[in-house]
Amino acid sequence: MEISNKMLAWLVVSAIVVSIFGTVISLNKLNQASSLTGFATSNVTGTASVAISSQTVLRFVVSSIDFGTGQINTSGGYYNCTMWINDSTTGTITKTGCVNFNSTIGSTFTLQNAGTTYLNVTLNFTANATQFIGGSTVPPSLQFMASNNGTGASCLNGLAYNNSWTEVQVANVTLYNICQNLSYYTNNTMMLGIKVVIPADAQGTKSLSIIAQGTG
Repeated sequence: MEISNKMLAWLVVSAIVVSIFGTVISLNKLNQASSLTGFATSNVTGTASVAISSQTVLRFVVSSIDFGTGQINTSGGYYNCTMWINDSTTGTITKTGCVNFNSTIGSTFTLQNAGTTYLNVTLNFTANATQFIGGSTVPPSLQFMASNNGTGASCLNGLAYNNSWTEVQVANVTLYNICQNLSYYTNNTMMLGIKVVIPADAQGTKSLSIIAQGTG
């Protein structure tokens, strides 16, 4: 049977109406379904990370002591000159039997833990008294003393060589363990006092190095 153009147009229009009606019903059903429970859910996790490395830094805040130039007061009956300093605040050098050496300097040796972990501190000297000072009218002497710096204890697990002067023995061999767990945030400095006995026959310009090592 042949379909007229008019009939064909009505069929097309009817199809479009049915399609639109079906779409409206489908959208309405989906809207109702969105309020129902039982839908699948998904959780995702974000992660923030940071890597912080520790630092082992031991430094001399005050790294040199200069006793200056002078001589032994032999006219006063002395056979040696004795000098020492172990004060970081006044910088006073105590002297006996000495002439023209310095009376004050900035400070005694001061070590600081400038890192981020506790440090065990050892000392080594490049010379002992005989090598450093020399002379023989009386035995020369090179001594040291360790001490906390500040109002609190900087060496949390023990400060050694702090009650009396200690003679430096064999150079470049003996390691002196002076501090266990030097603090790194408060009270993180310590002092190293030095004492020398210079015989009357010692001469020349003298120098030595003190090597401080910090291990975490």
